Amino acid sequence: ADAGPVRETLLYYKDYVTVDGLTTATYYRGYHFADGQKGEYKNEARAGDISFRQPFDAARLEMPPDGRVQPLSW
Repeated sequence: ADAGPVRETLLYYKDYVTVDGLTTATYYRGYHFADGQKGEYKNEARAGDISFRQPFDAARLEMPPDGRVQPLSW
């Protein structure tokens, strides 16, 4: 199914930590982004309890039955 027009988000990452030898951000703030310009605030997220050593089930990467793909038009 077509997901409609691409809705781009500009992400600003910060609050970096090093975990298991890899450095990653624990916070981001997102803004709408169109025509090369930063728009209004959109969302933010924080991450905690980060580990790169815990086992990962590849089945979690499978698309759910109601999933859809956003085509890129660039």
